[in-house]
Amino acid sequence: MSEKKVVSRTTAIALGILCIILLVGTVGAVIYYNNMVNDKNATYNSYVSSHSHANSDFDSLQSDYDDYTASHSHNDSDYNSLQSDYNNYTTTHSHTDSEYDSYVSSHSHADSEYDSYVSSHSHTDTEYNSLVASKVVEVGIVATDNRPFLQTPRLHVSGFVCNVGTNTAYNVRLHVVAYQSGGVVAIDTYINIDTIVGESWQPVSGDLFYDGGALTSWTITPEWT
Repeated sequence: MSEKKVVSRTTAIALGILCIILLVGTVGAVIYYNNMVNDKNATYNSYVSSHSHANSDFDSLQSDYDDYTASHSHNDSDYNSLQSDYNNYTTTHSHTDSEYDSYVSSHSHADSEYDSYVSSHSHTDTEYNSLVASKVVEVGIVATDNRPFLQTPRLHVSGFVCNVGTNTAYNVRLHVVAYQSGGVVAIDTYINIDTIVGESWQPVSGDLFYDGGALTSWTITPEWT
């Protein structure tokens, strides 16, 4: 019997302690959540207070709006003034049909004037062919009469031959005729160059031998087909 009483008393004490612990925990939880709710209410009230406007603020905004619309609107007199300016502009910057016809007439040309212009600025086939035809000229051609001791005398010819035309020059050559005293022909021959395309050149260098006395004059003439 004594052992059962001891066990019952121990169990009662343990249950009492457990109840006290639960009661303390419950009271602590209530205090914690109550403080949390109070903090949230305080935060909300602060936000509402900082983002709200009094009636005086609203009235001020309404007044500003009314002033703006009044200063940016136009009455009928303003509109009529703008319309009048527009009508005056279109009147001074437009032209009648007669003015237009006069302008066109003064800036146009009769068929005879057009034909005359075309005729004066056009070229026939002959003129065109002449413009593009090959044309061979001498550039820097030099001829020297050389009479070395105990050797055959010779006329040395050097320089350049140019085709200043557009078309190709064929069978290009230099016709050289040299004279001695008394008009005696000492040289009458050719220096062959062959073909020179349009707007190009070829070098020339050659010796033309002859007999007799010194040369007194000579001619060098380009030829081509």
